[in-house]
Amino acid sequence: MSRASFVVVAPLLLSLGCGPSEGSPDRDAGGPLPDARVQDASAIDAPTLETDAGAPETDAGLLDCEFPALACPPEAPLAGGACEGALSCEYVHPEAGEGDEWSFTCVDGAWDERLVCGANPCAPPLAERCREPFAGMLEGVGVEIGPAEGGAFRPFASGERLTAVLGPQGLAMVSLRLRLDSITAPRCVLVRVTPSLDGVPGDLSELPVTLRCGESERVLTILGSNPCEARDYALLLEVEVAGVGRDTASLVVTGGCG
Repeated sequence: MSRASFVVVAPLLLSLGCGPSEGSPDRDAGGPLPDARVQDASAIDAPTLETDAGAPETDAGLLDCEFPALACPPEAPLAGGACEGALSCEYVHPEAGEGDEWSFTCVDGAWDERLVCGANPCAPPLAERCREPFAGMLEGVGVEIGPAEGGAFRPFASGERLTAVLGPQGLAMVSLRLRLDSITAPRCVLVRVTPSLDGVPGDLSELPVTLRCGESERVLTILGSNPCEARDYALLLEVEVAGVGRDTASLVVTGGCG
């Protein structure tokens, strides 16, 4: 069961298959996906975070990466991150509009995130964006990818089943989360995702992604084709974090566009 809930007024994402679409909402609200499927970091505007591309920026002074939060942090916490007490925290969404609500509640020791789009219906972007991705090299830091659902991060299991969703332009997407095994990881990294559906490579997605305590919120990647047949599709996700490393996952997508 996902700790993060995403509620929209307009039906902008449609599930493919039997399961509901789940996952934590992204911080930087977006509109319809661009026609080009390759997401070029230089073409993304309205950034939410400014970093020095030449050196890692850690969470020092913003989030405590080693201990549970005992009070509302000054910036929005990581969905699923550790907390203690009856905490309920409100934040201003980067693309907030009248009637929007962005809140985090401490439930069973982890942050439960809620984004409600009111007067201005919002579609989630491909990732929580940042301005200047880390441009150096980090050695000895592992990269892991895992499902976007749930509280604490975990890596994908081999053969794990995912449910695709349809974006505003009718393109099928799947979600993932990213973790670097270092709490001093950069705050902004360039992530390249290539999905292969039934052995056919899809288009590269290249995204500047915000990390908190080495972890991302949900990252969406566009599949090369829509898995509309009522059967299982083999999915290979290949993810590279520039200057750090890469990870892959062999998964199964539930098909069906009905």
